[in-house]
Amino acid sequence: MAEPYAVASDYAEYKGVEDDYDDAERARINAGLLNAQDDIDSVIRVSFYDPTSETVQTALTRATCARFDYAETTGDDGSGALDLFQSASAGSVSLTRATVSSSYRVDPIVAQIGQKAATILANAGLLTTAVAHR
Repeated sequence: MAEPYAVASDYAEYKGVEDDYDDAERARINAGLLNAQDDIDSVIRVSFYDPTSETVQTALTRATCARFDYAETTGDDGSGALDLFQSASAGSVSLTRATVSSSYRVDPIVAQIGQKAATILANAGLLTTAVAHR
């Protein structure tokens, strides 16, 4: 198995806090960072880069931490569930579907991993746009 892009100590450094997590919190953060890594991998899968480059490794670590932080802050686990409903109730079940104005479009990468992670990857040259011509 490949080394993870980020671990709890990297996340603490990213946040600028002490790495004094107890074992349970460290395990939770590491699991969340692995989920974030999956999201990062999904947006860079068509990119060409040198995985041994220190710049690339730093960007992958920071972007993974940023994706995890986005999930922690927004409650967005990457499942897309937050995008489906504007509101929900439990008693007598009431759901209101979310609507999106046609004039407002969110970049799908930003929607998936958050603005900060997308910016880190873009600045490192890790986001590419594929264009098909007929």
